[in-house]
Amino acid sequence: MFVISTRNFPPEVGGMQNLMGGLAKALVNHGPVKVFADKSENFESFDKYFKAKIERFGGIKLLRKYRKANRVGEFIKNNKNVRSIFFDHWKSVEKINYHTIKNFPSFCLIHSKEINHSVGSTLNKRVLVSIEKVKFVIANSKYTKNLAISIGIPETKIHIIHPGCDEPIEIDKNFQLRANNIYQNSFPRLLTVARLDKRKNHQSILMCVRNLKEKFPKIKYVSIGDGEEKKLYLSFTDASSGDGGQMGPHHGYIFIGKASGQIDKISVHELLHGLGFAMPCSKGQQRGAHLGSGILGPDLQKKLGKAIYNHGDPTCPDLKDSVYLTPTSDNPFDPLPIACALSQKVRGYPPGNFEIPARYTHKKLLKGRKNEWCTFGVYPNAKLEWFKKWKE
Repeated sequence: MFVISTRNFPPEVGGMQNLMGGLAKALVNHGPVKVFADKSENFESFDKYFKAKIERFGGIKLLRKYRKANRVGEFIKNNKNVRSIFFDHWKSVEKINYHTIKNFPSFCLIHSKEINHSVGSTLNKRVLVSIEKVKFVIANSKYTKNLAISIGIPETKIHIIHPGCDEPIEIDKNFQLRANNIYQNSFPRLLTVARLDKRKNHQSILMCVRNLKEKFPKIKYVSIGDGEEKKLYLSFTDASSGDGGQMGPHHGYIFIGKASGQIDKISVHELLHGLGFAMPCSKGQQRGAHLGSGILGPDLQKKLGKAIYNHGDPTCPDLKDSVYLTPTSDNPFDPLPIACALSQKVRGYPPGNFEIPARYTHKKLLKGRKNEWCTFGVYPNAKLEWFKKWKE
């Protein structure tokens, strides 16, 4: 019997989630696996078909931490056939009773950010006390190992195992088409798959790609991920238009000449469209993604209104939960997949697998609007002559 105690596990999306899910799947080939994990969206349907037995924990974070640790300890005491115990994070070990696990091979994974605290600080002391309980520390790189040694973790405990990956699978044709639409005839083709947060230093990659543009004019860089540095792209242009601006998730334009004296109001107005609002289920929604009053109304009044922010209806997306807001909600949503899922429903475009989060069940949202549109990539049947009038 293998035991896994983790804060990160599928179906929640993320690198650590994939790693711990992959570990559980691999261990199943060597014996029974018991996973203790936090609850996440749609976990019931995921757990139903997963080969390992999963026990989930929800509620207030601090209490959840104690309840999980107690349950792990209880399980180990009652199952003498436990072969080894795995922890995804030092915090997963912190409340575990040392005497419960001392006679078993125990492993704690480290990845650098979570242990990178000043020597002697409260967090550093908590890390060291927690890590002391396990027999082995698994670092994901030589850099992480050296960092661990520098903060006080004994070198003899640390072993380097680079994160693995699943064997290649056959790619869905819709995803192939989507990739071809993005890359087209570009060369070289660059790709990163990573969480969008500051420590990943995506900005440096963008600077490098910009510098390579002169030597490789057809270069294209694609970044796949989610996180705190996820951005909306709003351009200001002097191109002519009948509107002061146009925007949808996740990019748009402000037409300076038309916006003129109301550029501040129009910018906020369009940014809210970029955040997906007004939704089909927003109270008072009319004329596409507009409202009857407020900043999304015809008079551009300087007020947000409860129709889109803190409206109290859990079946309809709320602006306070947008992934683009800081600080990020505990249960955020991305407006782009919602917009693209609705666009697929009414237009059959774009290709790909876009879904509305299961928690949003409002009938008006699921039905969508006749003019739903997804600002994702370029329409595959677009023709070059359509853009000849655009100024560079």
